[in-house]
Amino acid sequence: MTEDLVRKTGHGIGWNLLSQGAQQTVRFVVIIVLTKFLSPSDFGVFAMTLVFTELIRPFREWGFQAALIQKENLDAEYLNTAFWAVCGLALILFAVSLAVAPWMGMFFQEPMVAQIIPVIAGTFLMSPFGSVQWALSSKALHFRTIAFVDATSVLCYGVASSWLAVKGFGVWSLVWATVLRELVWSVHFWLLHPWRPTLGFCFKKFKELWRFSMPCMGTGFLNYSINYFDLLMAGRVLGAAPLGFYNLAVNTISQPETRIVSQVVSAVFPAYSMIQGDPGRIREAHLKTLRAVATVTVPLLAILFVAARDFVVVFYGEQWTPAVLPIQIMCFSGFVKGLASVTQPVFLSKGRPDLEMKLTFFRLLVFVVSVSMGLRYGIVGVSVGVLVFSVVNLVPTFFLADRLLALSHARSAGLVAKYLVLAVSVIGIMKLAGTFFPLESKGIPVLRLVLECVFGGFAYVLLWFVFLRQEFDSVMKLLKRILGQETHKKERPDLKTEPHSLS
Repeated sequence: MTEDLVRKTGHGIGWNLLSQGAQQTVRFVVIIVLTKFLSPSDFGVFAMTLVFTELIRPFREWGFQAALIQKENLDAEYLNTAFWAVCGLALILFAVSLAVAPWMGMFFQEPMVAQIIPVIAGTFLMSPFGSVQWALSSKALHFRTIAFVDATSVLCYGVASSWLAVKGFGVWSLVWATVLRELVWSVHFWLLHPWRPTLGFCFKKFKELWRFSMPCMGTGFLNYSINYFDLLMAGRVLGAAPLGFYNLAVNTISQPETRIVSQVVSAVFPAYSMIQGDPGRIREAHLKTLRAVATVTVPLLAILFVAARDFVVVFYGEQWTPAVLPIQIMCFSGFVKGLASVTQPVFLSKGRPDLEMKLTFFRLLVFVVSVSMGLRYGIVGVSVGVLVFSVVNLVPTFFLADRLLALSHARSAGLVAKYLVLAVSVIGIMKLAGTFFPLESKGIPVLRLVLECVFGGFAYVLLWFVFLRQEFDSVMKLLKRILGQETHKKERPDLKTEPHSLS
């Protein structure tokens, strides 16, 4: 990647991570508040609702957002066609939601679900008024605008849900806050971006966009099926309260695994699309992205694994301790899933969303089998099933991505192995050091949590610096380039002769 594109992409990642940092801070505070005023059953009922509303989310834009980003030459007809197609689909999805809501209530044996789904479905009618603007902002690498809108909408969600929970609205505090968040998001993009639709629909260009977006939509549907099948089965078989514990564990792990990684992926996809004709540059960018994601997720998940019980007790309360073991298991699956997510921009930028859709279908089959087998052992068994799925999924995902990039399998596997060993080493050192902390018998979870975080962070940086010095120097160099603190220098001869190098 050129220095200018690296800097733009890096700034995009920086803005996305800054936005996510603000959003996760809000979400974290909100979860703490909600766990004090809502019951595990409230969380479980809302999770049951999300099983349906999130499963049909990929159909809301028909995958046209990815198609608009990947398309090199856009004109007004493409944009208008995408907008009106998404509007028509929004009406269809809203009508389907109204019809399906009673059946979902009967499926979960929870009447409240049938009442909530029509309200949440109202957000489908809002999304078209920001979807094209979001795609155009992302295509132009205007991540500061996206970060502002995302952070503002989450802040509104946090304030609304907390206030409603304190006022005793129960599960409806989550429902109405979700509606507000979607409304704020759509209105902001409509007001901040100058593009406006006009009457006009080109069937020829619709088919052109459809050819690219259909696999994206299919992949999105399969991915959401993977993300929510465990909630579907846990809610149906185990009930609302166990689902509430499991959902809290999922939300806790999703902060570093999904929220952070997704922001990196959303920033690099437009950049990959700009250099889609240069395999060497995409390959180099992919390795750097993989390294950066591993660098961020390893310390967070390793420390959380060791400090899970203290974390839950301090922030959520003793009544939520059944979520501790699922959290610890998901720390490993979160690490693996985060790495697998890095491959998504590779398939899209290479114009092979069809290949990713086929791969995702395989993932769904493995996920269904793994989770179904784990259900008999409760939420712990489901968590183990998700871990098994994550490991099985990583191999073919990396294999196909490496093939598209003409990248040596040994190089990508070696990079993953390095950080996996690093994560296990940090966990081992923290466990060993924990035997010397005289706090276990004194019941001081706050102090113990602080010490665990400080010591874990120190152990990670020390091990990273000493045993992975090459990786450390590479990440530091990338950060300097992103921040513009390094003058434009010629690449070293060894990088020119060895384009696959991880250094």
